[in-house]
Amino acid sequence: MCGHPFVCKCQARAGLWEEGELMGQQTDMELEQRALGARGRAVTFDVCASAFLNEPSEQVLADVALVGQALGAEFEGLSGEVSAEELAELRRCFNDVLFVAVSPRFVPLQESCLVGSGVGSDGKMHYGSVQSSRSDHVQRCYKAAGFDMAAVPACPVVKGTLRCDSLACELAFLAYLANGESLAWQKGAAEEALHWNRLAAEFAHDHARVWFATARDRMQTVGAAFYAHVCDLAIRALEAPQD
Repeated sequence: MCGHPFVCKCQARAGLWEEGELMGQQTDMELEQRALGARGRAVTFDVCASAFLNEPSEQVLADVALVGQALGAEFEGLSGEVSAEELAELRRCFNDVLFVAVSPRFVPLQESCLVGSGVGSDGKMHYGSVQSSRSDHVQRCYKAAGFDMAAVPACPVVKGTLRCDSLACELAFLAYLANGESLAWQKGAAEEALHWNRLAAEFAHDHARVWFATARDRMQTVGAAFYAHVCDLAIRALEAPQD
């Protein structure tokens, strides 16, 4: 049983190997493959986080398109060169979704707000509080893993609105954990790599898998198809088998 304060549940949930089976038995090729797999997850989560941390740009769209191609989930709006008009509309959508509370496209992309959200008897969408026991636990997860959300790069307008359980922050955290795993595999540190992987598995179980699909579905419902696609890429990365 892992003694890390964040990871206190059964190791079997992570779907990983026992350390004793790994130590001293990994070839250089196997270590490289595991490092590349973790690096791929890190890049995917980082690109998805960036899409919510920055206004749409040709670079953001190109990065999302490449990740979509790698995961076999291309977004038809990114199949060719994006026009100035399309980019302007994506920027309006970005602002509506994240900042304009009176917009019909607005969605509070925070775990505390979306878990348990739903349509009330008045026919309106109701969201949870911006702070809850869930967000408190997310903050403890960050602290336990040494993740500094203040260091997450974001455009100024987004930076001031981020909370620990914002979708962008949780995606950045998953990228951070996957990158730690990749670096550990690169130096042949199997136990350290498993440690990072278990942190990610626990966080995914307790948080990401609980609400990322809800975020995707809300994006789709309000007509923010590009951002629904980004959420879907993150979900695919979460669900991808780890050989």
